[in-house]
Amino acid sequence: MKKILFISFLFLIFFNNFSTAAEINIKSEYTQGETLIAKISGDFITSLSKSNIFFYKGHTKVSFEYDITKIGYDYYMYAILTGKSEGNYSLSLENLKYNTGGIVSEESLVKNFSITNQTTKFSVKPGWINTAEDFSLSLKNLKDFPIDITISVPESTRTYIDSTGKKEISLTLGPGETERINFLVTLGDPIFQNITLSSGDLTYNIPLYLQKTILSSINTDVHSLGFQSSPLIIVVPTDSDYKQIIYLYNLNDSDMEDVSFTISEELSSYASLDKKKVDIMSNSNTSLELLLYSPEEKEVEGYIYADVDDVSTAIFLDVQFLENSSDIKSSSIKNCSELGGVICNTETNRCNVNPIPASDGWCCIGICENKDSEFNFGKFIAIILILSLIGFAFWFYFKKYKRSKKPVDLLKIPKH
Repeated sequence: MKKILFISFLFLIFFNNFSTAAEINIKSEYTQGETLIAKISGDFITSLSKSNIFFYKGHTKVSFEYDITKIGYDYYMYAILTGKSEGNYSLSLENLKYNTGGIVSEESLVKNFSITNQTTKFSVKPGWINTAEDFSLSLKNLKDFPIDITISVPESTRTYIDSTGKKEISLTLGPGETERINFLVTLGDPIFQNITLSSGDLTYNIPLYLQKTILSSINTDVHSLGFQSSPLIIVVPTDSDYKQIIYLYNLNDSDMEDVSFTISEELSSYASLDKKKVDIMSNSNTSLELLLYSPEEKEVEGYIYADVDDVSTAIFLDVQFLENSSDIKSSSIKNCSELGGVICNTETNRCNVNPIPASDGWCCIGICENKDSEFNFGKFIAIILILSLIGFAFWFYFKKYKRSKKPVDLLKIPKH
């Protein structure tokens, strides 16, 4: 029994030392020009910064272009290996304190790696993203021939590639060509995932941390004019007038007058706005009613532009007109009862609010009204007016003419 307790005690000590040990996680080998991406974990008493990071070739200090950030409990850094010759290198974290097994250590953390005599296909900068706003990555082809690169972000993340509203794109970079890829961030809670960039056997997994994004952190232009989010993906039932409210914000300290709207040609046949021009007070917003209609199934993409003076902003729309909402490609879509609604019979009933897609059809979370018994307010007003006029005519007749035709009382006629 004592042996078992002693072994368990040793195991707990070992496990504690192992679980709290600081470490640098990088590959052991890189090609020339490649972007080194490192994850640094540990219980650091001293916060890591660029001043704690050193690179050596053998015992000689060498300079690299690099940067570091903290995401959660871990640190992420990247270094550009362009222009570095073949050989053995080391990454050293110095002048810091950290806990290891309950003991405070000030020893340098060192991780060795090597650079081969081969040149990588392309480099990427930066090697991590930590932001609440739109961002970009710079890609450079290091070969003397064109290369194809595939860029993708997870479906569940709050970002889209450029203004395409897509989660994955492919592009070709010419020899030595550099291209900046822009990413759009929508509103939402914090999320941590990876952006993947690949070409042949080379793959980069760029750590992506999107901070909580609120309206005040939207990346608008100098005049602070911007839509709430882009892209906007809308699923619409066919052969139905569907209304979608979108918002445009003026985050400037001065009013904006005569902000005009236009819809791109590819979308204009299926969409219209209730306003052509608006005035927006300072630090406020205006709502736009977007009417969507298509008699048949189709998917259309396009932009709504807002312009004032020399300022322009846009929102990207992906509109899917579907006859059956079960055609929506989503494994997580709920049925109508789970959404707290009912399926209306479209031949005899109409939902008093816009129906929403459910796995078993278009779901009405309002009231299914009988089309034959729909209350027509305009007709009601017209009937009231007509009855009022008729009533007034009768009143006027009896008041004016009936009184004047009273029978003559001969007894009251004066005698001469």
